[in-house]
Amino acid sequence: LEFRRVLFRSVVKVVPATGGTTPYTGFPSSPSGTGDRKFFGASYDEKGALWLTPHGAQYPFVCRVATADGSMTPYNGWPGTMAWVNGALRGGAFDGLYHWMAAYASNWVVAINTDDGSMKGYDITDTSKWPASITYYDSGKGKFASGIHIGGVSYYLIPGRCNSLVHLDTGSGVATPH
Repeated sequence: LEFRRVLFRSVVKVVPATGGTTPYTGFPSSPSGTGDRKFFGASYDEKGALWLTPHGAQYPFVCRVATADGSMTPYNGWPGTMAWVNGALRGGAFDGLYHWMAAYASNWVVAINTDDGSMKGYDITDTSKWPASITYYDSGKGKFASGIHIGGVSYYLIPGRCNSLVHLDTGSGVATPH
């Protein structure tokens, strides 16, 4: 079973054994604008849902897609003082409970609880947890290209325009450059 986003108007379910496809188009709000990359990344929660990471300004919410019927649910209860910006987040990694999203144009790494939709996040400008040695070549877009979750409380942020690979302890929010 494979899911792909096609032409930003639907999520398409592809059944590899038969080649059959089913488009799911029931987004919580109508696609607007002509920009690309409304979503940029996703993860599967092993409970029957695909979680799409928002990227473009047209979709400022995480979208849960039920793989059984294609129904979609939006979530936008952003953590802390996070304000939505175009290109805010990228990637998607599932840790058993949370769908993690890397900061791209935002100053926040965000996780959504796949059981209740609540969000938590870590402000990458918080110098008490993010060392000053972690720097960015551009203060705008491109901080991290994506992220990967590796067991326990380890989320690694893949550098985009950042000077290093960053390990984020998801329990404490402390970042360590590598």
